[in-house]
Amino acid sequence: MQSLAMGEPARRDGPAFSDMIGWHDGYRPRVYLVRDGSGAGDDLPQRLRAAGYDVLSISRREELTDVARRLEPDLAIFDTGAPSADTFASIRELRHVTPFTHILIVSCTASWDLAVEAMRAGVCDWVHSCGSEAIVAAVARALDRLTTRENGGHDATTTESHAFARLADKAVAFTRSPQDKPTLSQIGRVLGASCGALRNWCRTARIPARSFRDFARALRAVSRHQRDPSIAPENLLDIVDRRTLKKFLVTSGAGPDALPATLDDFLRLQRFIRDPDVISAVRLQLCRAGLLPDDAAIAQPILPMLSDASEDTSVDV
Repeated sequence: MQSLAMGEPARRDGPAFSDMIGWHDGYRPRVYLVRDGSGAGDDLPQRLRAAGYDVLSISRREELTDVARRLEPDLAIFDTGAPSADTFASIRELRHVTPFTHILIVSCTASWDLAVEAMRAGVCDWVHSCGSEAIVAAVARALDRLTTRENGGHDATTTESHAFARLADKAVAFTRSPQDKPTLSQIGRVLGASCGALRNWCRTARIPARSFRDFARALRAVSRHQRDPSIAPENLLDIVDRRTLKKFLVTSGAGPDALPATLDDFLRLQRFIRDPDVISAVRLQLCRAGLLPDDAAIAQPILPMLSDASEDTSVDV
């Protein structure tokens, strides 16, 4: 790939960017699809257009910044089998030319090193999937965050991401606790964090504190059960009441008498925390701790679709 000269930031033809945040009636967010033949479904452009986006497919990355300089995209999707140095160079050039563009990578390859390199280059989201439906959902989530940030919440995304990272770090750190702790205060003491700090991070991440408490407890139990499947769930969880224990195990993603066999199963099937960004942050921390393989770092969680999205799955103990 030829190196592109850095140019002046793009100036969007038509209405000013700030006038479009919302999005106002009749405006179709601009999505650039940069493909290198990786194989996300051929129907992806049609699906994106059907979802209400103005899509431009670009097969040669050399054309990207020239086109973006004339018509600044709201989001750019890099559809690549295995992100390379050229991919990240293109992303950096695009970020220089169109700093407000949200960048999404779609790839069937994932690793901790690639995730770090992507974040450094300015990638906002990564879909470890080639399924068109997962990509369309990720685009909607990315553009929703973009509108939130530009509508007076300029630091909202950064603050929320910080809360995700802190909660993920604490949840994974709790897997090293020799004993289960049934309250948030006790978990905080084990982790060296105040109950107030944990609650504040939960509030910022829009997660009920009880859900985080139960998620951390289940994560610890599954981590230990994965190492030694002979340990019974009741010996890993400080829950005396059998009915409460059964409910906890079901919410963990297994049956009423068992824990999920692996951490990956737990992250895909549990119902304590449903936000995919939180689950992705936990995956990254688990990979960093050596509890999950690197290729699971950016795997998309498969969360169960429940009829009542407001149902409280936390367990009182």
